[in-house]
Order: sequence, then structure tokens, then C-alpha cells
Amino acid sequence: VELGALFSVVNIPHINQVHLFYRARLLDTGFSAGLETLETALFAEQEVPWQELAFQSVTLCLRAYFSDRRAGRFMFHEDDLRPATAGA
Repeated sequence: VELGALFSVVNIPHINQVHLFYRARLLDTGFSAGLETLETALFAEQEVPWQELAFQSVTLCLRAYFSDRRAGRFMFHEDDLRPATAGA
């Protein structure tokens, strides 16, 4: 992976977490699940299994990424997840 710019910060204060997401380029398609990942796969935007994503922070980041890509420019995003909106 070739790491790019910081893309999104998601604050989750009720569990004392901050999730950082960077844009990056995949240099090698030889990837696999690891210690904290059960499955890995690459999806086109229309194929993303939104209801199966484990973390709402990932959903927020991916939606922002696809929106920015359609707009032809990538911006920095910051969100706060509160208990009523936080996912698993």
C-alpha cells in the first residue's frame, strides 16, 4: 500500500476512540484477512454490502470517498459519532 493524505477523522467520544482514514493506493492484490479481520474483499461502489459493514465509521468514510470521487476532488472530512448513531 502506498499511503496518501489523511482523508477522514471520525471521533467516537463515548468509547474514547478516534478513527483515522487515509487515502492510499493498493500496489499488490495479494491481500488477506489478518488477526483483527475475518474477511477482506474489493468492491465497486454499487457492490458494497453496506448492511454488513461492522463499523459506522467505515460507512461514513466510504460514503464520503465515493461522493468526493464523483465530484472529482477529495476533501478532508471530520465526523462525530454519538451513542444514538454509533454502530457496532
